[in-house]
Amino acid sequence: MKDFVKYFFFVIILFIFGFGNNGLLSPGTTGENLITEESVKHNIEFLASDSLKGRNTPSPGLDSAAAYIAGKFKAYGLQPIKGSYFQNVKLGYIKLGTDNRLIVKTN
Repeated sequence: MKDFVKYFFFVIILFIFGFGNNGLLSPGTTGENLITEESVKHNIEFLASDSLKGRNTPSPGLDSAAAYIAGKFKAYGLQPIKGSYFQNVKLGYIKLGTDNRLIVKTN
């Protein structure tokens, strides 16, 4: 799961910096010029920071990460869909009790 999260945020960062032109770049400039070691490092450090507290669903950390990404979308000129950079999705949440356990038997 950790690998999935790493790849997910990597793809998001590439999307933010690679497809955010919409006229913001001067002629002859490519999106590759926007992807610098410093900018990628800054974004990864924020999205992976302890201040987001793991980005559990739902959580304030997840909301902060979403707001950060939406801000990047806006800064790079990506247009919101139906007036928003967010899509609301109803999720179920189950909180396990203290006596839960998993038993695995092998033959």
